[in-house]
Amino acid sequence: MSPLGEGILKDPVELVVGPDRTVAVVDRRATGSVIVIFAPDGGKHVTLRMVRSPLSLAFDAAGNLYAGTSNAIISKLRPDNTQLSGWTFAGDGVSDVDGSITKLAWVNGGLTGILVSGTAGVAPRLLSMNPAGAFERSGSFFVDPLDSQIETCTWHRVKLNGTIPNGTR
Repeated sequence: MSPLGEGILKDPVELVVGPDRTVAVVDRRATGSVIVIFAPDGGKHVTLRMVRSPLSLAFDAAGNLYAGTSNAIISKLRPDNTQLSGWTFAGDGVSDVDGSITKLAWVNGGLTGILVSGTAGVAPRLLSMNPAGAFERSGSFFVDPLDSQIETCTWHRVKLNGTIPNGTR
């Protein structure tokens, strides 16, 4: 029996096993970290580059894969047999914190992770995230005019990641 990933992995730094025995590994490479997925039967593997700077991984009970990144974003990947890789990018959930998500775990229907701050002198801490609705890739956003109610304040703004279809406003 040969070791899983022999000749494929360069510098594995994280490993998780899904509910169907799929194995996911964060592998550091000269061109940046990637996620390598090994099928439950030990056969086919795929290398995914759809998550920027992955550090940590966790599977949920449905087999979705979550990746914590070095820029405090949690990305969701969903099994999808219509894709050549067998996986599709289901979206990014913003953790609303600064730092790197170095460990993730699926606990009681939500994600729990260890956040290492990018700020010197700030101790690592736990974060938790309910993923319900956090990874939606379509929808509507309505907001009243932003007003901080602070006289002469000019810093109020909202950043949205998304695309607006042609012909809409």
